[in-house]
Amino acid sequence: MSKLYHTESGHSVPTLAEELTTFRRARKKLDLPPTQSPAKLYFMARAWPGSQLPIRLSVNGTELAPVSPEFEVHWWCTAAIDPNLLEEGENIIEFWCDARPMNAWALAIEPGHAEPGSFISDDGGATWRNHHMCYLNAVRGEIEGLCHSASREERARGAHLLGRIGIPQMVPLIEPLIQDPADDVSLAAIEAAT
Repeated sequence: MSKLYHTESGHSVPTLAEELTTFRRARKKLDLPPTQSPAKLYFMARAWPGSQLPIRLSVNGTELAPVSPEFEVHWWCTAAIDPNLLEEGENIIEFWCDARPMNAWALAIEPGHAEPGSFISDDGGATWRNHHMCYLNAVRGEIEGLCHSASREERARGAHLLGRIGIPQMVPLIEPLIQDPADDVSLAAIEAAT
């Protein structure tokens, strides 16, 4: 099934972001159904001006390709997830970077959650807490992150619908959700066949 899985509503406060270092790490838990389809992880983060360090992340203990800084504002970053890394039920996503001071990356947090499924570590991941988060350690919140999974057939149906609707300005926004670079399905191929 094509669906977005998340634990927050998307209302982060940029000044209450979670700074990431080699010691200060963030963790998000997501409950997911079983899947055999590739997935995309979307998370909101900001690289500090001048930062050249990538943000690093792992899914269930397996490190993914690092994400390089592109913007100096909170922006949706993406990471591809092999379906073999995802488990039915609880999945753990961790974020960190190789900076020692808090001057490389900040991860968006939505404040106001009583029992968040997001956690912070100050000791490189040895211990975790879901309170005293963000700037001044004053927030309980959820990391702004979501996971999208869709089968090849569902992406093809989505591409077909986009071609039929005929809204070209939406194609760059929606195509990454319905198309995987490893597939031979593309909007051009679907439109040519219809």
